[in-house]
Amino acid sequence: MEEYYADDYTAIHGDGKLTTKSQEIANFKSGVTKYDSITVREGKIRIYGDTAVVNALASVKTIVNGRPYSGDVRNTRVWVKLYGNWRLVAFQTTRVEP
Repeated sequence: MEEYYADDYTAIHGDGKLTTKSQEIANFKSGVTKYDSITVREGKIRIYGDTAVVNALASVKTIVNGRPYSGDVRNTRVWVKLYGNWRLVAFQTTRVEP
């Protein structure tokens, strides 16, 4: 993921917490954040020049800070083409109530 996150990447998670690229990478490396599965059920990509907005509905099974979560989430990712390469600059996710 280090290759794909822009240096100024930010993420807003389902609990409202904001994290940066360095925090996200550290969480994956340390095991604080672990995804067991992600199944994308809906997805839409819209491209505006050098920017792409991706919306998805996914079923996830994850463990964050030792707490398991499984269920549906909707998320938005914003990608920007920088120096010929696509980089993820923003991510936001919201839990979908059953």
